[in-house]
Amino acid sequence: MTTELTNPNSDLLGVVRRSPEGTRLAVLWPSPPHPARWMVTDRWGSTGYEADEVVAAWPIVGAVPCSPAAGMTLAEPKQARAGKRYRITDAHLDEVASAYTKARKNGQGPTRAVADHFNVAHSTAAKWVGRARTAGLLPPWTAADLARTEATR
Repeated sequence: MTTELTNPNSDLLGVVRRSPEGTRLAVLWPSPPHPARWMVTDRWGSTGYEADEVVAAWPIVGAVPCSPAAGMTLAEPKQARAGKRYRITDAHLDEVASAYTKARKNGQGPTRAVADHFNVAHSTAAKWVGRARTAGLLPPWTAADLARTEATR
């Protein structure tokens, strides 16, 4: 099965080629913009990278299982968060407490619900929940909360 690459960045990511002497494999894999995009390995490990011209005549011998060449689509990279900054005001903490309480009543993970509501990291939401507790907007953490958390793990 020999196929020439028309667009190495297309659906051929993950194609595996073998050198004519059979001692090295080259895999087309995403890499920084550079002419040497084929990751090359031998039986001892990686030997570096080669340019398209070097491996063009090597026969295709397979594909990496988790690649477009093997029929699997690659996940779209996640977009970075919008970077919205929240001022921690009394109104903000009220909204945190409201989202937390509503999720808890619905049997959802309350801190995760706060994180989803504001589109922030779970650790940020946990800090806000702690501040809402300190402000008296949420009840203190209890042993029952710990038991409920352990039961869902």
